[in-house]
Amino acid sequence: MLNSKWISTWGGVGFSPIAPGTMASLVSLLLWIPLMKWGSFGLWAAVWFLLFALGFWAIGTYQQKTKKHDASEIVIDEVLGQGLALWACPDHWAFILLAVGLFRLFDILKPWPISWIDRSLKTPSGVLLDDLMAGIFSALVIAFIS
Repeated sequence: MLNSKWISTWGGVGFSPIAPGTMASLVSLLLWIPLMKWGSFGLWAAVWFLLFALGFWAIGTYQQKTKKHDASEIVIDEVLGQGLALWACPDHWAFILLAVGLFRLFDILKPWPISWIDRSLKTPSGVLLDDLMAGIFSALVIAFIS
């Protein structure tokens, strides 16, 4: 049986007492880097969309159970956003570090329209969408400089 708490918190990483979003981004590299190196784009996309569907369900369920909108322990959105940031990334450690740094920067600073999404959409879609936009912004910067 699926567990919304386990999925939403990326196996408990979201309960890290220090920077749970950053910890989730770093731990997600254990998934995304092997897919970048040895998987096809189709496999990467299948994994990403599966996680998106599970994450959407898990966030909604977890929100209902806890009565919290965007609790800091919900980090599946960071995992998905980090995956998008790495999508355009060349297979080189410097670009991977840049992808993590840019994603965290955009996720924390929330430039427009990320800030609007974060303020306006109080649904599982909103929880996911601000991080997905941060990932897209990061991917665009990396694609531009690489």
